[in-house]
Amino acid sequence: MPLYPSSCCSKSLDINVIIVDNINYIDMIDKVNYIQSEINMRDTPAFDRLFHLVHLFKRRLHDEVEQLQLSLTPMHVRVLKIITKQPDCTAVDVASHLARDKAQITRLMKTLLDEGFIGKRPNPNDKRSQCLQPTAKGDAVLEQLRSIEANLHRQMTLEVSDEQLGVFASVTSQLAANLEKKRGQ
Repeated sequence: MPLYPSSCCSKSLDINVIIVDNINYIDMIDKVNYIQSEINMRDTPAFDRLFHLVHLFKRRLHDEVEQLQLSLTPMHVRVLKIITKQPDCTAVDVASHLARDKAQITRLMKTLLDEGFIGKRPNPNDKRSQCLQPTAKGDAVLEQLRSIEANLHRQMTLEVSDEQLGVFASVTSQLAANLEKKRGQ
């Protein structure tokens, strides 16, 4: 389930958030063989095109982000985005969203803390944990990333209608939901 309600994003970024979240959420590129064996492929060429799109998008995003010369990996960026989008976000929330063990998330957050991208504050709901929040430095990086994503979104959606984008968002969300159901059983 995405953490990004449609009311928090502009229309142009909303579809990009859906695409990035769905792409990252199921790690399609690394799991193409698994997915193809699990899904009834009525139209294999359509899935081949989807995987090609995912690969192109991730490659372009990686290339653009690399030009920023940040000391962050894509996983650090994912963690930073989750912390920014979820109010009162804790390490457990991040681990749950990414379906990763808490030790791995702790290492990622340590880097973000040490380099000044995030900070901690007391959790108002649970005195045993701390909430994570982006710092001004983290917000600046996220603003640069939003600009990159918006430019990629504009390029990617040239000559694509709002109706087509809506159908694409609906179909990819359903595909991800179907895979999530399979994982939970």
